[in-house]
Amino acid sequence: MRQRKFMFRDGLPASLLSRSKCVSGLLAWCLMAAPVCASAQTVLLEDVVRSVLTQSPQILLENERVRRAEGQLQRAQGPFDWTASGESGWERLYVSEANNGVLTDNLREIDAWRTTIGVGRQFRNGITVQPGVSFYANAGGTEAQTQGLTKVRPALNLTIPLLRGFGEDSEVATNERAAVHGLDASRHGREYVAQSALTNAVLVFWRCLALKQQLAIVEEDQRGAADFLESIRAFVESGEGEPAALDRALANQAVQNVTLSRTRASIQTCRRDLDVAMGGDGTREPVPEGAFPEMDGVTEPASRLNGVTLADDALARREDVRALSLQNAAQAELVRGARDGMQPQVNVSVDPQRVMVRVSQSLGRSAQEGALSEALAGESESRINLRQQESQVRLEIAENLRGLQDALINWQALKESAAAMEVIAGEAERRYQTGFSTRQEYRSVQEETAAIQRQVIEAQLQYASYLGALRLALGRIDAGEDVPTETLTAQFRSLPVN
Repeated sequence: MRQRKFMFRDGLPASLLSRSKCVSGLLAWCLMAAPVCASAQTVLLEDVVRSVLTQSPQILLENERVRRAEGQLQRAQGPFDWTASGESGWERLYVSEANNGVLTDNLREIDAWRTTIGVGRQFRNGITVQPGVSFYANAGGTEAQTQGLTKVRPALNLTIPLLRGFGEDSEVATNERAAVHGLDASRHGREYVAQSALTNAVLVFWRCLALKQQLAIVEEDQRGAADFLESIRAFVESGEGEPAALDRALANQAVQNVTLSRTRASIQTCRRDLDVAMGGDGTREPVPEGAFPEMDGVTEPASRLNGVTLADDALARREDVRALSLQNAAQAELVRGARDGMQPQVNVSVDPQRVMVRVSQSLGRSAQEGALSEALAGESESRINLRQQESQVRLEIAENLRGLQDALINWQALKESAAAMEVIAGEAERRYQTGFSTRQEYRSVQEETAAIQRQVIEAQLQYASYLGALRLALGRIDAGEDVPTETLTAQFRSLPVN
């Protein structure tokens, strides 16, 4: 028997000495390339949504960021707490010495125990007050001798700022408002991360479902290719067919095996990605079960969606845009506080025994100018981030809307082509069975039918993916804790409206 050379692609041997050796080599190569099956669990879209909301590390991380923002707010509100204070200890006093009831010019030392207690707080308008009382024990001298120093003395310690630190622009007040905005921003950011994590998991679910359905088509097509190969082999061995036809069939079979192996490998990778998206560690391989969103009757409503109207509505809905807006507001509060810090410190201090005016001002003002520059830069940065995100939102909506509409058009055309090919395939089988066409012609129709069926699934995947991405871009995903799972999943199956 003469040897034939077979040229295969994708790493297959360039020559095999016999067809039997070729088949065994192909089978061995495909077995090595096929992914190893791992323990799998069937999951519905509802299972994916439920798992993301309870186990997603991104959401758990955002929960911690919210808790940190709560701590920052609590710390910013600390200056407004009432504070109790007290001190007590030994003090040496110098008093006039008395002689026969008359004070002289001579001084003597006495030991006394002084105690001061009080409570105080700072108000949001900048005013501070710390009422208290001071008294001496065991002074060893009369109040007259100590010139009233050892007399029980009440204190008010009222401080009223006239410039820096007065009113709602005081540093402590602006810091508190900035922390409030920061907490609100972190909460909105957490909502967006939950929506994003949910959308990502749903899109991975759709991708895995498409691969699963495409694998069934590829396997069915491979069985057709195997039957065709056996029929060609029988013809060649009986002397009725050309050896070149068998060579071509073997090459086509090799391509089928490569496609099957790659599809299985893609499925394994996709299922691990789905496990990670659901909050797992990537060791499980959940098997998606379900159907793609309904596409019949959607083309006309989708064509009526207006990108400009949707974008305007999205800018008011998007949680990440709200978060950036609140961050900008927080930075604006810090700028107000920093501007207030540039003023001189002029305070009026009021006590029962005195009223004083205190003035202080840094000559270099390095700290104040540095704080203002930092605050202005932070405000400018947050404003730029907000504008960029608003532009990105409009771009995302335009792209996803266009992709969704194109997917619907493509699906409609492919659906009609698939229906026509089903009729053609039935007719081709009938003609082959009755001897009016060749096995090669019938096999060609099978290949075309399988190719169109895979494209139909690809169009369904594109529509489902663009639908989820469009909802995320529009801010139309309600991922709250009180939202039922069925309602959440329904959002990824229904078309939004203007």
